[in-house]
Amino acid sequence: MNDLTVTVEHLRALLRSNPHAELVAVDGGIAVYEPHEEGFQSDGISIVTREQLSERLPSGGKSPVESELTLAAASLSQMIAELGG
Repeated sequence: MNDLTVTVEHLRALLRSNPHAELVAVDGGIAVYEPHEEGFQSDGISIVTREQLSERLPSGGKSPVESELTLAAASLSQMIAELGG
């Protein structure tokens, strides 16, 4: 069974990872992918990069509050659902 729901925990893990990390849909789930070098791609579909997430959060990704992460997770999950995930 596929679970392509983005959670607050996924977003927290992404914000704690390296600067080139991204959240990807891979193998029927969501995972944080940390490339070993810039430009190296995973086999999954990129949902959002750490940089993109930080730019879009009101806190800028620095000490985000639960409500902004919850809203971002719901928004990303909805986007995946609309794309047929």
